[in-house]
Amino acid sequence: MNFPDTAWSSDYTGEVKTNSSRKSFHENALEIINNADLIQLVHEPTHKLGNTLDLMLVNRSALNELYYKCDVLPYISDHKMLLADVIPQDYEKVQITSEPPSRPRYNFKKADYEPIEQKFENFIDNIEDDDIETIENLWNSLNATIKDSLSSIPRKLSRPKGHPWINRQIVRLIRKRDRMYKRNKRFPSITHYDEYIELCSLIKSRVRQAKTQYQNHLAEQMEEGNTKPLYNYLTKHSGRSNNINGLKDCSTDDIPDRFADHFSSVFTENQYQVPQFPPRPTR
Repeated sequence: MNFPDTAWSSDYTGEVKTNSSRKSFHENALEIINNADLIQLVHEPTHKLGNTLDLMLVNRSALNELYYKCDVLPYISDHKMLLADVIPQDYEKVQITSEPPSRPRYNFKKADYEPIEQKFENFIDNIEDDDIETIENLWNSLNATIKDSLSSIPRKLSRPKGHPWINRQIVRLIRKRDRMYKRNKRFPSITHYDEYIELCSLIKSRVRQAKTQYQNHLAEQMEEGNTKPLYNYLTKHSGRSNNINGLKDCSTDDIPDRFADHFSSVFTENQYQVPQFPPRPTR
């Protein structure tokens, strides 16, 4: 790697020489190496002009899990030759279980049904023309027609259950966050981690804003006379239930007794002095 103006130190880091005529080029190369979580193991010149041009790069995260030895041999031309001995330690076998694929949600309201109808008409014509001889061929043709039709129907973005204020923009950010998390696990670096933390903070801020807007919308609906959405929201998030125990399992004749038992169990009799009210005026 022709980076003659880069000085490599014994702590696996590199810096651009002060007298470099291509400083930005070498700085960009070092940034790419750092972002890829790579470190350089050769610390002595490998070229006859005194530059370290022959490099050995390994992952920083795997450095403690490797036995490595890198020797610089005598010149064979204007370059020295590297002899590297790298032995990875034994890794425990991890059983990776793949998650079941999520079921797609189709937006049938925005589908274009004319080409779909044409596809099924062609399927029926093939049956009537006796082009399909066996049940297996019939099923394969029908299955292909259905899959081809579904591919032309737009899909809906999945929304986390129980959070109606999560909109499409937040869902996209959550998916991007998950992709960045996997990238950071596979290629750990300070840059990837900082980007992941920054996106997590952005998602929290967007969720708080969306939740506040949703609650304000419920309050506006209540002012307009539609109180059901707000009461449903309060009931769901208050952790309380208005159900009477045992009411679902009893017969119709026992419902009044269950109501009486419930009200008597929650009734408290407090002895308070009745205030004296003046007599009502009469005509």
